[in-house]
Amino acid sequence: ETSPMTVSAGSVPVYSGASQADFLFEIGTEELPVEDLESAINQIKDLTPSLFKDARLGVKKYQVFGTPRRLVIFAEGVDARQSDREVMVKGPPANRAFDASGRLTLAGEGFARGKGLDPTALQVREVDGGSYAVAVVQEQGRSAIEILAAELPKMIARIKFDKAMRWNNSKVAFSRPIRWLLA
Repeated sequence: ETSPMTVSAGSVPVYSGASQADFLFEIGTEELPVEDLESAINQIKDLTPSLFKDARLGVKKYQVFGTPRRLVIFAEGVDARQSDREVMVKGPPANRAFDASGRLTLAGEGFARGKGLDPTALQVREVDGGSYAVAVVQEQGRSAIEILAAELPKMIARIKFDKAMRWNNSKVAFSRPIRWLLA
């Protein structure tokens, strides 16, 4: 049995090489009471900026709409992929990661192994007023489809109501049963 909250990227092709595309997300529900509809629209308006920011996806503009049976986000100009980024991962203090002659200690080797890095890639840098072993990791940006498929259910879970119901084994709480998701 598939949970109604599962959002999957499936085999949808990535935007035909385009760098941006429009995005539509719809939550279809049983009829929401007026107070819950207004609350949900306002909460989605508040959550949407952080959805795109936390996902590292640029967006030109977005709008949130709602009817008693539908809650919708329409975003224009959403980046098709995250940009690549360089992430610095702080490890143990330099005097514990390297011995007096500059060779890697067991602590330094363990840090490199734990991060899946070649031990020779470790560097010493000043961080937070101290000298630490660091690893500079190149992080590849992921597709918007992959990221949003993971982040949208989390956003739905953040929408809260004074009186929420659970209607199946998914443990999802919402004002009224969610009947479909469209993205």
